[in-house]
Amino acid sequence: MEELSKNDELKKPGSDWKDEMDKILLIVNEEVRKIKEEHKRLGIPDVVCRNGVIHYILPNGEVTTERPDFFKDK
Repeated sequence: MEELSKNDELKKPGSDWKDEMDKILLIVNEEVRKIKEEHKRLGIPDVVCRNGVIHYILPNGEVTTERPDFFKDK
């Protein structure tokens, strides 16, 4: 029988490492969601990059590549 390395053990389904990463990702994703909601409430556009192009998602849901006034002179 072939001996597994420590890295192979960590890759196995249900490993402690994978469970911990899943928990961390759930927490991080929830915090990001809260921050996005708060920014929307405050009128702060969301910024994303798709295929090397910066897009701004305005609080009203409009998506634009033009830099919003909120970010000008900052």
